[in-house]
Amino acid sequence: MKCANSPLESLLPFRARLVLCLTILCLVGAAEAASRLKPMMKTWKSQAEAANAMLSPRGAYDEAKMRAILTGYVSDADELRRRATGTSTAARDFRARLDTFDADASALLASVGQRDQVRAPIGALLAQCKSCHDVHAK
Repeated sequence: MKCANSPLESLLPFRARLVLCLTILCLVGAAEAASRLKPMMKTWKSQAEAANAMLSPRGAYDEAKMRAILTGYVSDADELRRRATGTSTAARDFRARLDTFDADASALLASVGQRDQVRAPIGALLAQCKSCHDVHAK
């Protein structure tokens, strides 16, 4: 015995239903990926604020804390790169930006001893965050 078709099935051919289902799955997958990234991005934001405070004229520079922030960025960038498994242009761009961010944060780790040596490079590093958000955080 055959069940009655739903109204959607009667209106859409099989190919259109398949495309619709795949689109919904992609949107759900993107939403889940974003929900997994949100806590990490929130941590990065608070760490960026701490770094900026340390580098302000009134801030007390703490080499160990700056090293911990940068080490966290490198570790998190590796994790984000592993999570960004898509093959789309956006996914490839996101991974490329993470590669650059990771390399720059790793290089900056070598000069965390002096506030003046860190100020400009950390500004450029944090500008990469904004640049990536401008493109990918929609």
